[in-house]
Amino acid sequence: MPWIRIIERGEVRQGWGLMTPRVKDKNLHFTLQKEYGAAMKILILGLILFIAPITQANAYVSVNPSSMEFGGVRVGTSSYQTFFLQNFGTQAVQVNGCFVSGAFQCQMSCFYLPPGGSCTGSVIFRPLSETYEFATVTINMTTDFASISVHGSGMH
Repeated sequence: MPWIRIIERGEVRQGWGLMTPRVKDKNLHFTLQKEYGAAMKILILGLILFIAPITQANAYVSVNPSSMEFGGVRVGTSSYQTFFLQNFGTQAVQVNGCFVSGAFQCQMSCFYLPPGGSCTGSVIFRPLSETYEFATVTINMTTDFASISVHGSGMH
């Protein structure tokens, strides 16, 4: 059993793992002992292999950051922050928009993410009163959704 390192959704997992190689259509295929889900990078003795599960479409979109703190913002004014979407999969993703409630608004710069593509969006905080506000931004896509926790306070 080889020592493998799996980088999945930004997290590194490593340990002993069982991979069964086979040749099909002049291509080398590997089967992992466990199904991990999204596309993976596997490092074996310095060789990086990209392995995708057979059971599901290979689209994985990451949002960064996963939370935003606006701090104190003067009532009647606004502050904005930017977030990034990146498609780490091999399938294109349609971005259907972003949604949030309360004193927050969101905007997207794209509606389509090709494999390996990225784009930005922004969250605007415009408090109407002196109160602590929190909400969740939801980014809807054809394959999944992503979310960002947002927080801020209105001040005079």
